Amino acid sequence: MSESLLTAKDLSEVLRVSVRQVRRLVAGESLPAPVYIGRLPRWRETEISAWMQAGCPDRQRWETARKAVSQ
Repeated sequence: MSESLLTAKDLSEVLRVSVRQVRRLVAGESLPAPVYIGRLPRWRETEISAWMQAGCPDRQRWETARKAVSQ
């Protein structure tokens, strides 16, 4: 089973913001960390869904919460 990966454009549609705003959110570490394929950032669809259900915390809080759940 392969996991769906979202491009910045796909993510902008999910979040209902512009691609430029997605880039700002990445720079401000407000989104989960992307997975890079070469130099291209992609986001795991399942992680974005879980992040949204958790209330869209900043990256640091999200990573802390993810680590606590996986232990």
